[in-house]
Amino acid sequence: RRSSDLRADGTDSIARQIAPANHWSELHMLVLTVNGSAKETSSTSGMQQSVATSKLLQERVKRTPANIEIMTNAILQRDFETFGKLTMQDSDNFHAVCADTQPVIRYLNEASHAIINVIQLLNRLEGRTVAAYTFDAGPNAVLFFLEHSFPLLLSTLLHCFAPNKPLQEMMNPSCFKYAQTFQWNSIEQVPAPSFMDQLTIPSETVQSFLHTTVGSGPKQVDDE
Repeated sequence: RRSSDLRADGTDSIARQIAPANHWSELHMLVLTVNGSAKETSSTSGMQQSVATSKLLQERVKRTPANIEIMTNAILQRDFETFGKLTMQDSDNFHAVCADTQPVIRYLNEASHAIINVIQLLNRLEGRTVAAYTFDAGPNAVLFFLEHSFPLLLSTLLHCFAPNKPLQEMMNPSCFKYAQTFQWNSIEQVPAPSFMDQLTIPSETVQSFLHTTVGSGPKQVDDE
């Protein structure tokens, strides 16, 4: 969490850890890469455009302190429902600001919107937040979920976005290791979700599935 920055030179703007790395070991992440090419509008220039032209940005800034408090408490209490809902709301709000910017900034593509639709449908059918999506200044999705939801989430995503590709070629080692614990070596071994007929799958599918967990961050190591 960033401390208040009151000095003009920004020297008092410091990020402080709110909990140890092992505080919420059940929290996992899955990065869905849908486009590895350079984006048309960089994060820096996009923010400058939004500051100059978006009225929604000011409303977003006003809500940020309260949202930080809610998110901090959700993490400390391991409250995934609150964490997930706020994560998705904040992502949607960010891209609403982009759409309110002149000229309009569009970071999400067809596959990005398809991922959003799948996650929203999955959460609605399960009656809980199975996973939470977030997108920064680009089309690739970051999904947060609890470890016990991984089989349901991964099977859904694979059938939606990787129907004709070898699993090992699409996954990083950590993701493929989990797939093998479920005895999934090919898409034919992955159970299909019951709501496949309710989905519209885009022609541009996910390029890779990158799994990771909460870590301790960068460390200084010796040359040896």
